[in-house]
Amino acid sequence: MQQPMDDGDRLRGALLGATLGEALARLEHNDAPGTATLEGRLRSGRWSLGPGMESALVAGEGGASGGGTDLSILRALPIALTGAFQPVELRDRVAALYANAPRETTEAAIAFALLVAALFDGDRLAALDEAAEAAPAAAGTAMRSAPLEDAAHLAAGVEPLRSLRAGVWSFYQAQDAVGALLIAARTGLGAACGGVCGALAGAWWGRRGIPEELAGKIEAGALDRLAGRLVKTLARGTYH
Repeated sequence: MQQPMDDGDRLRGALLGATLGEALARLEHNDAPGTATLEGRLRSGRWSLGPGMESALVAGEGGASGGGTDLSILRALPIALTGAFQPVELRDRVAALYANAPRETTEAAIAFALLVAALFDGDRLAALDEAAEAAPAAAGTAMRSAPLEDAAHLAAGVEPLRSLRAGVWSFYQAQDAVGALLIAARTGLGAACGGVCGALAGAWWGRRGIPEELAGKIEAGALDRLAGRLVKTLARGTYH
C-alpha cells in the first residue's frame, strides 16, 4: 500500500504516463539516443524536448495512439478513468466501445481497463488479482502471469496480448514511475507496450510520481493532445 493520493492526481498521472511511455518507446524503437543516457535526466527532470522527442510525441496524433491493432487497447483508458472499480459496468462499456474490433482486442482492452481502475482502489498486487479475476479468461490469465514472465519471452505471442503482457510485466518490475517507463522502452516492443506501462505507472504513482520539471515540460501540450484524442475516440463510440 502506498501513501494516499487523490484521484485527480492518479488520473493526470495515467494520461501523462501513457504519453511518456509511448514517446520513450518510439525513441528507443527509432534508434534515437538510448534510454540509458536519458535515465539520469529523467529522474532529475533535467530533460529538454529535442527534435527526436518532439517527433515521438507527435507520432500518435492520428487517432488514439496511432490506430493500429497493437496500440488499440489504450482506447479503453478514458473508460478506466471515469469511475470506481466496477467490473460489470467497465466490461460492458469497453465492449461497446470495441463493438467492431476483433474479440482478442476487446478482451485485452477490458483486462487493461480493469487493471487501471483497480490500481485506483488499493494494493498493487491485489489490484492485479482483482482485475485478472474479472477479466475475460484468456486476457486475465495472460495479465495475471505477466509479472512472472521471463524477459526473453516477452516478444512471444501476438498483439494485442503481447503488449498487454509486456506492459504489465514492465510495470510490476519497477519501483517508481520513471523506472517503469524506462523498463518498458527497453523491451523494444514499441509504443503500445510503453503506453500500457505508462498508464499503469501513472495510475499507481500518480502525477506526482513523475519528476515535476519533466512533467511540466510536456504536460501542457502532450497531455492535452492525448486527452483530446481519447475523448474523440469515446465520442465516436466504436473502434475503427
